[in-house]
Amino acid sequence: MFDKFKSKIKNYFSNGPKAAFVMSLIVMGLLVTIFNMKKEITLVIDGKESKIATYKGTVQGALHDNKIVLGPKDKVDLGVNEKIKKGDQIHIKRAVDVNVEVDGEVLSILTSEDNIESMLNSEGISLEEEDRVSPSLESPIEEGLNIDITRVKKIGRASCRERVFA
Repeated sequence: MFDKFKSKIKNYFSNGPKAAFVMSLIVMGLLVTIFNMKKEITLVIDGKESKIATYKGTVQGALHDNKIVLGPKDKVDLGVNEKIKKGDQIHIKRAVDVNVEVDGEVLSILTSEDNIESMLNSEGISLEEEDRVSPSLESPIEEGLNIDITRVKKIGRASCRERVFA
């Protein structure tokens, strides 16, 4: 029985034109699939643009393929699990260290926010209306920036004086 099956297979898949045609179809199908999976995308890290190629379908896969590691506070404009397609742009803003002096202590903060105000909000540092921040709240964040917050407290005084009216 096995010999009969073997002879039928040999007859059907001989080195003739049918086998060559079937093999060429398989190879073309594989090539089309592989070339359709390849995606060229633009990666913008802190304003520096580069083109990368990947066969992965998500942002995380594309970054992993190209050995790009994200820090815990780095910002990516697309979610890391979002699907990507040819021609997509991925913007990454790397977090930088800043020093904030507030309430008598110096805090070293890693942030990828755009300005001091948004950084303070994201870190849960609240300001009162009279508090002073140097540099200003609108100042952009840069590596090694030193931020000084001076707490201003108004103390009201009540005094009673006797006045003599003549």
